[in-house]
Amino acid sequence: MLNVVYKYLQSEDFKSFKEYTFNGVNDQRLGFEQSDDYVDSAGILAYNITCSVPRGYNKLIHMYPGYKAFFDKILYNKCNVIHFIALKMNSGSAMQEHVDDGITDFISDYSRRIIPFSTSIFYAQIPTDMEGGQLYIKEGKDAKFYTPEENMKVEFSGGDTPHGVTRVTSECGRERCMIVCEQYKLSLRCLRKIQELGDPILRKG
Repeated sequence: MLNVVYKYLQSEDFKSFKEYTFNGVNDQRLGFEQSDDYVDSAGILAYNITCSVPRGYNKLIHMYPGYKAFFDKILYNKCNVIHFIALKMNSGSAMQEHVDDGITDFISDYSRRIIPFSTSIFYAQIPTDMEGGQLYIKEGKDAKFYTPEENMKVEFSGGDTPHGVTRVTSECGRERCMIVCEQYKLSLRCLRKIQELGDPILRKG
C-alpha cells in the first residue's frame, strides 16, 4: 500500500484545519512542546492524541471539533484506534529511518510491538524556500523520495515500512507543519488497555 494524493482536502477545509491544528489548539491538556520521540528530534515540536473509535473519537471531536473534517475523511471503518501526531519541524531538524508503533508504550505488558494497519502523513505548511525535508520510504533495498507539498497526503502500510525525513533547511524561518495519523486494528484485550488510560489520551511533545 503506497498512495500519494495532492490537494487532499477542499480549499476551505484545508485552511480551517491547518489554522486549528497548528494555531488554534493551545490549552493545558494539548499543545506543542519539544519532542523526544525521535532519534534526531532536535527542533521538532509535537503533540499526540490516541483514541479508540468510535468511543474515544466521539469524545475527542466533542472536545476539539476542528479535527472533524480531516478525521471523517481519513479514517478506515475497519480500524478501532487512531494515533495522531501534529509536528512542527524547524530548520535543521530531521527524522532518522524508523518504523511506526506509536501506541506500543501504552500496552506495556504486551509481548510484541503493536504496528498500525496504515500510516498517513499530511502536509499542512511547507516553506517556499525549503531545501531538504524530503520523505523517504524504503521498499526492499530501494528508497523512494517525495518532496512535500501543502495539502498533500502520503499513505503506506504501517509498522513494516521503514521511512524517514531528510534534514530540513529554510531561510525564511517558517516551520514545516505536518500530521502523522497511524490507524490500528486491535484485539479487544489491547483496545481495553487504551480505553482504560483516558480515551482520548492527550500528550504534549
